[in-house]
Amino acid sequence: MAACAVAMTAGAAVQTPGYLVSDFDAQFNTGLTWTTYGIDATPSGDLAKYFKEYSATNAYNLLSAGTDYYAFSPSQFEGGEKSDEWLITPEFEVTDNEFVIAYDFVVFGNNSKNYYRICISETGEAKEDFTEIYSGNLKGGGNNVKAIERRYVLSGYQGKKVRLAFVNCDNTTGMAGFGYINVGPYYITVANANSLGTVLINESNPRLEMTVGICTAQTTPGFTAVLRTDNGFEATYSTETQLVNNKVKATTFAFENIDMMGATSQGYTVTITPNYEGAPATVVSGMLLCPEMAFPQTVLIEENTGLWCGYCTYGYAALEYYNSIFSTPGENQGNYMASAVHNGDNMTIDALDREMSQIAALLGFNGYPFCSINRTYGLHPLESYSYVNDLIHSKTYTKGGVTRIDYDPATQGVVVNFANMQTFSQENKAIKVLAIVTENHMTGKSWAQQNYISGTSDSQLLQYFPEDALPFFHIFTEGGGSVRGLEFNDVCRAAYPNLSGEEMTVSFKAYEPVEGKLEFTLPDSKILTNVENAEINYVLLDGNTGEVLGGQRVPFADWNTDLSGVADVAASDINVRTQGGRVMIDVPQAGVAEFYTVDGRMVNRVDLRNGANYVNVNANGVVIVKVVAGEQSASAKVIVK
Repeated sequence: MAACAVAMTAGAAVQTPGYLVSDFDAQFNTGLTWTTYGIDATPSGDLAKYFKEYSATNAYNLLSAGTDYYAFSPSQFEGGEKSDEWLITPEFEVTDNEFVIAYDFVVFGNNSKNYYRICISETGEAKEDFTEIYSGNLKGGGNNVKAIERRYVLSGYQGKKVRLAFVNCDNTTGMAGFGYINVGPYYITVANANSLGTVLINESNPRLEMTVGICTAQTTPGFTAVLRTDNGFEATYSTETQLVNNKVKATTFAFENIDMMGATSQGYTVTITPNYEGAPATVVSGMLLCPEMAFPQTVLIEENTGLWCGYCTYGYAALEYYNSIFSTPGENQGNYMASAVHNGDNMTIDALDREMSQIAALLGFNGYPFCSINRTYGLHPLESYSYVNDLIHSKTYTKGGVTRIDYDPATQGVVVNFANMQTFSQENKAIKVLAIVTENHMTGKSWAQQNYISGTSDSQLLQYFPEDALPFFHIFTEGGGSVRGLEFNDVCRAAYPNLSGEEMTVSFKAYEPVEGKLEFTLPDSKILTNVENAEINYVLLDGNTGEVLGGQRVPFADWNTDLSGVADVAASDINVRTQGGRVMIDVPQAGVAEFYTVDGRMVNRVDLRNGANYVNVNANGVVIVKVVAGEQSASAKVIVK
C-alpha cells in the first residue's frame, strides 16, 4: 500500500515535487486538522467506541492499522441513515496542467461493497462548492482492514488554487476511510534494502541499491537517476521503460563501484527525473557510510521442519553438522545459533509455526523444508552450507551480546541482560531484540522421522557439503523410509516477545555498549521438558529490514554467570574477545596485556604486536584483561573455557 511506502521514506530526506501529502501519521498524536462533515446521526453498534465524539462537523477519526494511519468514518448509524462523510483537504495550488491524485481507500468490518466519491472545489469548502470527478468502491473483507491504492489524473487546473474532498457514501455495517493522499505532477515511491537517509555500504562491494516506483500524468519513456557524492563521485542510471498514468512501474537498480576516496562517510544526493520535458526532479539526500568491520559475524539459522516431512532430513543433518563445527567459536569465526520450528508433530508450537511461516513468506518461500539464514536468505537446507560458511567467517560492524542471564528456578523467571555495540556512531537507530528458547535432546518412543533421501549417494551430497559432513547424513541416506530413535536439537520452544522481536530506538556511540534487558517466564514442562537442556539465543535485528545484526547463544550451564566480555572494553581501537580457549586482542599499535582472575591474581602477561593477537590465558572461567597500547588502555571481562 502507498502508506507503507511513505513509512519507508519518511526517515530519509526525500523531497518530491508534490502539492499536498496527507501525513496522517504525524497528525495521529495531535488530531486530524482537515475539515470534515458528516450527518446528524449517531454511529451504531461497535462503531460507537471508535467515534465517541462524532458530529456533523467531526466525522473522521485517525486510527492506526499496524504501522499505517488512516482517516476513518462510520458507515453504520442508528436509524439506518446513509453515510455522507466528507474529508476535505487544505487548499493547494496546481502548477502543472496535468497532475496525479494518489490515495488509499480503506474499509473495515463488513463484506459489502463500500462506495466513495472524490470531488474538487475552486471556490470554498462548503459541500455545494464541490464537483464530483470520480467515484469507486471496494468490497470489504470482514473484520479485517482492507485497502486499495488508486490514482486519478486530472487536467485543466493549472495556476488555480483548489481543494479536494474524499467522501464516504456507504450504508454498510463497518467503517471506511482514506490514507496517504498525495497530489503532485507525478507519483513516486523511493526505497532500498537499507533505510534511506544513512545508507550502509560494504567496502568490498560499494553500491547503493534503490527501488523507484513512478506513475506519471502522461505516458513517459522512463526516468533518469543521478547520484552525486560530496567528494565528487557521480553515476547515472537511466531507463526507457514506459511510464503510464494508471499503474506504478517499479524499477530496482544500483549505483555500482562507488568511490568513497578513503572516507568512511560522506553526503550523497540522488535526483530522479521522469523523462518528459519540464519534469521536476525528486531529490533523495543522506549519508553514505562505510563502517569498519571489526566484529565476528553472527549466523542464525531457522528452519521450518516436521516429522512428517521426508526431505526435512536434509535440515536435521545440516544442523547437526553445523553444531559440530560452529558451536565453539574458533579462529576467525563468528557466533552460531540455530532454531528448528516444527509443524504437525509432537514438537509443534502453533504460534511459532505461524510466525515462522510468515518469515518464510517474506523471503519468498512457501513449503517444507525451509531454511532462513539471518532472515536474509531463504532457501532449501541442502543449499545452506556455502552461505553459512561464508557468513560465519566474515566480519560485521554490529555486535549483539549477552552480559548475564539471571534465572530463578522457583518461578521460571528469566532476565536476559544484553549489550549491543557498533563500530560507528548513529542516532535513533531502529532495532528489534528477542530471545529464542530452544531445547536439545528431545525424543519420544513413538517419534518417527519420515525419510525421503534413502539411497542418496555421497557424490550427490558433495555437490553441496564438504566431505566431513557426510557422516551426519548417513543415518538417512543409509536408512529406510522412516527413522526412529532420533534426538532433536535446537528445537524452538518459545520466543520472547515473539519471533518478530521487541521494537526499540537507540543511539550508538562508536564501540560503546548500549545495554538493555528482556524479561520473561519460561514455558512449563509440557513445552520445555528439561530446562537443563535449554539454550537462550539472544537475537538483535535491524528494525527496518528485519535482518539479523548480531546475537549470542547461551546454554543453560552459563546462566547466572557473568558474560560481560567485550561489552566492557572502553577504548574504541582495542577489541577483546574469546575464540575457542584463547583470547583475541586487536590493538592499533604494539602494547601489553595482563590477565587476572576475579580474585586479583595475575595469570599471564604478554607483549602485543600491532593488529590481531591470539593469547593462551592459562586459566578458565571469568578472566579480567587489561590492555595498554600506546596512549590507549582498556579492560574487559571474558569467559575462557
